[in-house]
Amino acid sequence: MIYHSRKHRKPLIFLFLLMLFQFIMISFNMKELWIMQICITIFILVAILIKFELVLKKDSLTYRLLLFKLPIYQQVIKSDNIKQMKFKRVNWAAKGTSIKVKNKLNVRIYGFRPESVYNDLIEFAKVHSIPISKSEDYKILEKMKSRK
Repeated sequence: MIYHSRKHRKPLIFLFLLMLFQFIMISFNMKELWIMQICITIFILVAILIKFELVLKKDSLTYRLLLFKLPIYQQVIKSDNIKQMKFKRVNWAAKGTSIKVKNKLNVRIYGFRPESVYNDLIEFAKVHSIPISKSEDYKILEKMKSRK
């Protein structure tokens, strides 16, 4: 199953528009500041266009960062390389997962769609005997979601 996320786009879009406004207002005789504004604006634009993708396969997870459809970073995690999965509450009412990996960067899963990603990760952990831990806040979120 493939899951997608575009984290924190609204604040970045606001910053991008703010930088464009400043870019228009700065006089062109301040060349150093003008060049820095262009660099920051391009950086924010690239950050807006980045997408996150999680592919859940039978015995592995693939975590990708994509710019348009081009992979910038990819990490394939075999089930035997996962130390632990920690499920916790992120923000006010959102679920998140930290996947602790042996000898690689840990992966943080947050804001992925569809929401079934967390249940699928729990099933993946059970099938492969991966230790999981759920925070008290996460358990409360599970109870709230099951009532709806």
